[in-house]
Amino acid sequence: MLFIEHKAHYGFKGEVPTEEEVIPLGVADVKREGGDVTLVSWSRTLTFALEAAEKLAEEGISVEVIDPRTLQPLDIETIWRSVAKTGHLVIAHEAVKFGGFGAEIAAQVV
Repeated sequence: MLFIEHKAHYGFKGEVPTEEEVIPLGVADVKREGGDVTLVSWSRTLTFALEAAEKLAEEGISVEVIDPRTLQPLDIETIWRSVAKTGHLVIAHEAVKFGGFGAEIAAQVV
């Protein structure tokens, strides 16, 4: 197993669970419910995705934000259900210009 974290998160502050919290592998987290567009993002870019969803909400656009949490295994079913509901998909991530993991998600949704 390989765990990767973005170094830009090292300075973040927030709530920390006081009890042990087990996050299952291969289960995505719907960070924000929405009905107009599905936005899939992870790592540092997830922070920007949530900020964008807040701004779009002010304009009446309801964004569902999904954090896959793991890329292998990928919880594609959660993404499929969301896209079936919203009819639109946006993928935001930091990767190479060609052949990034976002392309894999887009291919599986199409």
